[in-house]
Amino acid sequence: MSRFGTKELLNYWAGTDQYLDYNFIPGVQTETMGRNEFYADFMCSSVYTWSDYLPNKLTKDKKYVHLGASPFLYADALVPRQDRKGTCIFLPKLDVATGVDFNMFEYEALRVLLENAPQPVVAMAPAEQKGDWYKAFYHEGLKKLHIMSIYDEPGIEEWQLGLAVAMGKFQAFYFPMFTSATLYAYYSGAHVRYYDAGDIYYKPPGISSVDTYAELEDVHRKFEDLWIDYTDDRDIIMSMIKLFLCPHKRETPDQLLESLYMLNFQSNLLTEKHGRHWDDWFYGNSTGRIIPDAVPLPLYSKEKAMEKLNAKCKVYDNMEYHPLVKKLIPEL
Repeated sequence: MSRFGTKELLNYWAGTDQYLDYNFIPGVQTETMGRNEFYADFMCSSVYTWSDYLPNKLTKDKKYVHLGASPFLYADALVPRQDRKGTCIFLPKLDVATGVDFNMFEYEALRVLLENAPQPVVAMAPAEQKGDWYKAFYHEGLKKLHIMSIYDEPGIEEWQLGLAVAMGKFQAFYFPMFTSATLYAYYSGAHVRYYDAGDIYYKPPGISSVDTYAELEDVHRKFEDLWIDYTDDRDIIMSMIKLFLCPHKRETPDQLLESLYMLNFQSNLLTEKHGRHWDDWFYGNSTGRIIPDAVPLPLYSKEKAMEKLNAKCKVYDNMEYHPLVKKLIPEL
């Protein structure tokens, strides 16, 4: 299964259940801003990506890269509109290259939100990390703050659709860092704010081939400051959505299917000519199939979803980047 149901969602939108061989960039990739893009350059044969600046910083041949729209945009299009209420607080994540010091977390920020934010207030834990936050909350006396996850496993096929359901459910979202989810919440139409989680990230001992977001480049701080300082500035926020989610690169199901077939062709050609590392081949071929009944809401038809997608995205087609965003792009 692909990470966060990315390939499954793309395949579902394209209307295919074939096991196509291609890879993808997993999100905004905050940890690679201002750095070489390790994931695409050194692990993937052909790659689907959705950040407007990214193909220009890759060293691989452009024919192995397809710049499309973020899969979340298709998931959002498929999920019916909901009546929003309450507040969702996204909790920090840890991974193989980044640790979280729970003792340094600013729990008081959660207490303030629990008392003052639109009710009900829930906390969103990263996949596989609810247990860590349960223990931390219990120790800090935050037993009343309910913890949820999109799904407990990051390989769930319906992940993108579950994320779109969550993004359409809450009135307000709070984030401790500028990430993909920050922009997803804006795109979905929610009220978005920053909260200070404290100086919690650290780089674990040992060598990791994956970049850490405990030591981010200055350009990430600049984008994060821009978001925090202009959190309700429509032009700046929409410019960041266009840059990182590429709504202007959206495709119809038939167009996307053709794009995925070409990625599959280039991967097969590369394998035949040069061979590939096992992990590259494995991740390029790892995918499952979405079961619509596993999603909490009935999905729109492709025709109705396409209408919703175009209605939300057409404003980006001819939009110029805001000068404050544009001047940061070369640093990415």
